[in-house]
Amino acid sequence: MVKRKIRALVVMAFGVALAAFSVLDGSTQCAELAMLQDAMRELRRTDNLEFSYESTIAGAGVSKGEKTVVWADTLSGSWVSEHYITDEDGTRRYLKKFCDGTSVYQYVEWNGEWNLSEDESTEIPYFAQLVDLPYDENDIYNISLEQRGKVLELSYEFTPEYIERQNRKRTEALEKYYRSYRKKQTSEEALDNVELAVEQYRQTREEETAVTYRIDSAGVMRGLHCTMTLVSPEIVYDESGQQALGAERESFYVTTIEISRYNQDGILNKIDQCRLEVSYY
Repeated sequence: MVKRKIRALVVMAFGVALAAFSVLDGSTQCAELAMLQDAMRELRRTDNLEFSYESTIAGAGVSKGEKTVVWADTLSGSWVSEHYITDEDGTRRYLKKFCDGTSVYQYVEWNGEWNLSEDESTEIPYFAQLVDLPYDENDIYNISLEQRGKVLELSYEFTPEYIERQNRKRTEALEKYYRSYRKKQTSEEALDNVELAVEQYRQTREEETAVTYRIDSAGVMRGLHCTMTLVSPEIVYDESGQQALGAERESFYVTTIEISRYNQDGILNKIDQCRLEVSYY
């Protein structure tokens, strides 16, 4: 039963995070967003940085979280990432990656070796979410600024119209993925297993989303905190013992990205260490 709930949460989380961010084509008239874009540009200009990405989804009595720590040299394009998962069994690392700027390697835990990962993006993981905006002032409201020590916090919520557009985009992406999956999958059992999850996601909707960005005294982006409320039918068992969609339940999705430091030589030590390790294989 617990595994079923976790599976349902994973489906609800699909495509929900802010990873779809892309650069705006034009400028904005909102002074607050202009300030935010300036902070993002300053972050792009850094030589190196270390930051963490955390996401948590909670609902149906289950909470699951993931965390990624990234060390990046923005001048050479090289980076290291360590990926962790948190569930009822605790927190554990399940993946480690190194990119030399042109290729990505994965660390194999069981034999302690690095292997080349074919056709994988060399982009710094999650960095785009910190330096790009896909919306303008017409998509947000309740803008507020608050000074907390040396850090300025800029917060706002997204309009219902913007959220509805995002819901449509995610549904379209799901349908495209599902069509591709059906073409590649020949097993009827495999199709049966995924069809209910797909239908659940079709009926999942985002209802509320708010975000807070943090800017330091040097005008550099230092992180973001995003909260999202999702409503989705629960996967239950009917009288015949078959899985079916039940009543709607709320789930809460939280994403936090925090830059711990930037423009410090010590950040490159982690990258250099992995570079040496990879060179042995």
